[in-house]
Amino acid sequence: MARGRELIIIGLLGLIVTVPLPTSRAQQAKTAEKAAGFPNTPIGAVQNFIFAMATGDETALLAVTQPLPKGEVEWLLKGEHVPADQVADFHKAVAEEMKFRIGKPGEKFTLGRGRVLEIKPEEFTPDRTVILHEAAPLPTRVRRIEGRWKVDATPIIAGRKAADAVRKRNAEKAKRPTQAAP
Repeated sequence: MARGRELIIIGLLGLIVTVPLPTSRAQQAKTAEKAAGFPNTPIGAVQNFIFAMATGDETALLAVTQPLPKGEVEWLLKGEHVPADQVADFHKAVAEEMKFRIGKPGEKFTLGRGRVLEIKPEEFTPDRTVILHEAAPLPTRVRRIEGRWKVDATPIIAGRKAADAVRKRNAEKAKRPTQAAP
């Protein structure tokens, strides 16, 4: 019989032991987001996102990312993560050294193959905005959902998938025997 957030377990000797049940995924995510200590602002969401991705914290990533299809968060967790003994320094760098700003309607970014991305005026509402990070090649879109600012990670995931596909193609090419000229 469950009571509150505890599960009652009857032990081998008839002892009654209570074990806390895990909190909901949403509660875990909210706790993880607060643990990083960045504010619930558009820029704070991007800071939380960068910190969670760099430290491999899936729960925190889910807390600051707009809903993703199942399995997509794995693309954000790939790669090396900040070593445990450097997490505090990395947090300080994200908070104090990385430069972020809110974009402006009409700002343009040149992408590969000469494509141009322009920030549209409709991307700026009380619940939507675009954040620019000095080291990021693309702007980051954020949206307020149920009072929390969340990052749209789909462009980042698409970029990681594309890079992975190129790596795989190059690896396949490298495996093929080279043909000597006659």
